Amino acid sequence: MYVMRDFGEIRVGGGEKVSGGAVTADDLERTLCVVKAALAERKRAMDLRLNLEAREQHLRLLREEMRKARPQEIRSEIDHASREASRSVEQ
Repeated sequence: MYVMRDFGEIRVGGGEKVSGGAVTADDLERTLCVVKAALAERKRAMDLRLNLEAREQHLRLLREEMRKARPQEIRSEIDHASREASRSVEQ
């Protein structure tokens, strides 16, 4: 009977009874796989949420900068970004 660290791989003897005798090793392994998948999905959701929050913060900062900028500065930035995008497409 062995259990690898960090749940990278989990094996508990094939079909043997685990301590207490109420749960088989296969049942335990299936349950741990379900828990591992649920934790991975939860981590993915949290990562997506953090990414979204970071992007929202960035947009707030950009909006604030746009409010402070003069119209000519904004037009210059748009023209510059447009030229860079055109150059990237050509390459």
